[in-house]
Amino acid sequence: MPPRGFSANWAETGNTLDGGCLCGGIRYRLRRLPTDVAHCHCATCRRSTGAPFVTWATLPRADVALLRGTPKGYRSSSHATRWFCPDCGAQLFLDDDGEATVDIAAAGLDQPDRLTPRYNTYTHGRLAFVNGFDASLADDPEDGIGTAPRR
Repeated sequence: MPPRGFSANWAETGNTLDGGCLCGGIRYRLRRLPTDVAHCHCATCRRSTGAPFVTWATLPRADVALLRGTPKGYRSSSHATRWFCPDCGAQLFLDDDGEATVDIAAAGLDQPDRLTPRYNTYTHGRLAFVNGFDASLADDPEDGIGTAPRR
């Protein structure tokens, strides 16, 4: 079963942004460019990707359409499900219970450079060797550090 609340496909426009998994088995389209983009430094994101942090782009569920394939869900915490390709394992979405939005893994987008990260979150988990590369971005106040606007 795919993440809840995704839309049917709509035509590609200059504002849409497509993405997918490593093997191409899953493809999706975003109706518009996300403006809520953050680097997450939590241990769960790090472990689920094998990377020092994950950049997430957040949109309303209705602004995401699955074009091909069906992602598989993994309940990674008491409040969230991570969706990934069942064939290649690429993580695609983070689905927080009760939220009207969904997080899209920015690295899975065909043109991730069209996004602009705005802040860091869960910085208490930031690894020392990445500290400083994103120093121009604010830290999320939900994390108890910084002055970035709330999501």
